[in-house]
Amino acid sequence: MAQISLYVNEMMAKKLQIAAASQGCSISKYVADIIYQHFSEDDSEEIRKKQLLHKLCGAIDDPTFVEPPEIPWSADTPRRFELL
Repeated sequence: MAQISLYVNEMMAKKLQIAAASQGCSISKYVADIIYQHFSEDDSEEIRKKQLLHKLCGAIDDPTFVEPPEIPWSADTPRRFELL
């Protein structure tokens, strides 16, 4: 297993120590979990956006803010499929 050395100032080290203690783990495990979480997802930015949208779900109290009705297939453009 690879090892990584982190060089942080005293204030950051104290914050890491407090955060790790609140999770009941070592600083090493706490930082490793953050790294795994960040890099284990294909697109962490998209996941953060989805999490934000999930938190916002139901936040608007507006009866006109509803899902639009389903568009019938008959209104779709006719298509012709050909096998090459």
